[in-house]
Amino acid sequence: MTVGAAIILCIVALALNTFWVDSKTRAASPRDGGQIVETGVVPANVKAEGAGPALVLLHGFGAALDWWDDITSDLISDHRVIRIDLIGHGGTEAPRSGYAIQRQAALVSAILDNLSVDRATVIGHSMGGEVATALAELKPERIQRLIFIDVPPTVGNTFSILGMHISPRSSGSSCLISIATRPFAADWRKDLLPGLPYRKTLSPI
Repeated sequence: MTVGAAIILCIVALALNTFWVDSKTRAASPRDGGQIVETGVVPANVKAEGAGPALVLLHGFGAALDWWDDITSDLISDHRVIRIDLIGHGGTEAPRSGYAIQRQAALVSAILDNLSVDRATVIGHSMGGEVATALAELKPERIQRLIFIDVPPTVGNTFSILGMHISPRSSGSSCLISIATRPFAADWRKDLLPGLPYRKTLSPI
């Protein structure tokens, strides 16, 4: 096989794969104890538990709201914990297209509207951290604190913009930026939910 034929074959295979992936859609369905919340974006699988200050947990790529199961029982004792399956994940609808991070953030904001939550601390793992950042850009007034787990500061994902959009002086919000390597250390709540308005850490917990 010549190089040209191999290239053409790869292009055809990629095109077929794209068509196949795009054709795989899935309706929303409640799972992992969640319920379907109708939004203006897509129907989403959401699980809300506990009472107190709102705490939104956003999973990473390929995961679902059950990713947080091991820590939720500790949190619901003094927080209203809201876990969301992002678009195409878990029980949330998987549409043919529309998976952009900004659209994921719009979904989170619509869910908070539906649940009558004005402000929340948002914890994002991996891709969930990117969604949390996009939510802060979209609706900075909604953010009490941001907590990132395994969200690296790369060229395409800088965090400096948060300082412009969220500051106690300009919006009454407080911003916490934490980059952690493991979410399940015994004292993680003390480290990630302090009373300080600003804190930057770059160490394992």
